[in-house]
Amino acid sequence: MRELTRRRRVHLRRPPRGVALVVALMMLVVILVLGLTALRLSTAQERMTGYTLDRQLAFQAAEAALREIEERVENERPDAGANCTDSATAAADTLRVCPALAASAAARWVGINAAQWGQAKPVGPAGAQITPTYLIEYLGNEFACDASTSATSNCRQYRITVRAGGGTRAEVMLQSLYLTD
Repeated sequence: MRELTRRRRVHLRRPPRGVALVVALMMLVVILVLGLTALRLSTAQERMTGYTLDRQLAFQAAEAALREIEERVENERPDAGANCTDSATAAADTLRVCPALAASAAARWVGINAAQWGQAKPVGPAGAQITPTYLIEYLGNEFACDASTSATSNCRQYRITVRAGGGTRAEVMLQSLYLTD
């Protein structure tokens, strides 16, 4: 009788139906989704790092160009040329100097034609050089050289705008008011 009982128990067991396969496939899908998410996040972080690097390089190039142009303005003290062309007083390797705008006119650096921007020295290592462009506006020579006095001392004032980068890279624009006697 024991033999019959054993046989019945053996026959009462259900055959496997593939539940383990379904669970394994679901786990595989979850791991795949997690892997793709991690890959996407790391790619986004790498892209953000690249943008930050491009911005820093463009900022450094613009700052170097701004200092270069300020030094050249100090040495040459150029007068404004006609229609933002080369300066009337500069010699070879001339600075482009624009006349002052009317107070009601729109900012020149917004609407000026790209050919009227001058080019500064390229900055950066070979293969990653950035060539900043500049715009100098001569604002006149009726400014006080010393801010503590109200007397007009006929100092020249220039607005220097420099931009670097652009295209597929970050673009930075810097501007300074430069006063020279």
